[in-house]
Amino acid sequence: NIDIASEKWHVLPRTPISVERAGVTMQLRNAILDPIELEREENILLDRWAADLPGLIRDGLPCAQAYCAAPVRIMLLLKEVNGGENWDLRQFLRDGGRPQTWDVAARWVQGILNIETEFGWSSLVECNEERRKEMLPRMCAVNVKKTSGKHTANQREIDRAVELYQDNLRAQIGLYQPDIVICGGTTGQYVRIMHRERQI
Repeated sequence: NIDIASEKWHVLPRTPISVERAGVTMQLRNAILDPIELEREENILLDRWAADLPGLIRDGLPCAQAYCAAPVRIMLLLKEVNGGENWDLRQFLRDGGRPQTWDVAARWVQGILNIETEFGWSSLVECNEERRKEMLPRMCAVNVKKTSGKHTANQREIDRAVELYQDNLRAQIGLYQPDIVICGGTTGQYVRIMHRERQI
């Protein structure tokens, strides 16, 4: 669904995808997202959130067009960033992020988007900055806690963020309609955000 020749992202009609790998079959959704509308709704949500939360660090889509054009929509649900306030994680990821955290994330995205391809480890330890700049725009990254933490996340603060901003988090995740959610130590928070009405 990506037209590389024109060096621009194009959102094409999605068809249902059934992928089998290592005995696991994934049936991916056939929903079409409008990148312009998606980016607009994301900014409205984050603007409203920032008015209620001083120091909010914006997150979500590094590139709405790239995300919507990807054959598989991948979301990383993380705990928090480490440092600063009132900055934009989306721009940071557009610029390639930093090796810590984002080298691994870029490899995950590359592997998922190329699920039928076998990658040798030697190919994955080279060209990491180039890989980050190519792969990170194709996913979205959401932090449960929108203000900065420290080197080690305080679990009580993460859980408190879910309590305070569950509706906003649920709305943000719902915007992206991800096919795959990768939880970075946030599985419990994801369940509470998205399935609060269930006994799980």
